[in-house]
Amino acid sequence: MTSRRRTAPLTPTTLASWVEHRLHECPVVGAGARLYGVEVLDAAVLHDPDAQAARLTFVDESPDPSRLVLGPGCAAAIAQFDAVVLAATRWEPTVQPLPRPGANPKRRRVRVVTVVGDAGAASAWRFDHDPDRAEVRAGLALAGAAGVQLAAMWAGRRQ
Repeated sequence: MTSRRRTAPLTPTTLASWVEHRLHECPVVGAGARLYGVEVLDAAVLHDPDAQAARLTFVDESPDPSRLVLGPGCAAAIAQFDAVVLAATRWEPTVQPLPRPGANPKRRRVRVVTVVGDAGAASAWRFDHDPDRAEVRAGLALAGAAGVQLAAMWAGRRQ
């Protein structure tokens, strides 16, 4: 199922942006974390979020992201696809405004999408209170423990 037709360099941030846009257009109801496989069809048009540049395939879901990443479905997806995606919803504290002394910071619900492939890793997040804005960053800074586990699983697939 792995596609090798590539006409432009594939960057993890471009792929994470494309995947996050696709998931935003198809709201998910159900478990706390979902695992997807990505088959890249044409990396040259991945910058266009509406292009049919890749195929996103649902693999598995679980309320526990770490259990999902360490399960048999993830191992199979790593062997089969060009990249794997972990989409998880969690609560993040806000940094602005700062809480008064003795008060707790406000927390907002966020969907974090971590994409790992041969080109590297990137994460995208979108908050429920600001659905028109998604942030994408290279690396695993936003990924959480399960995202780091996913990257380790991907790195170990050839050993």
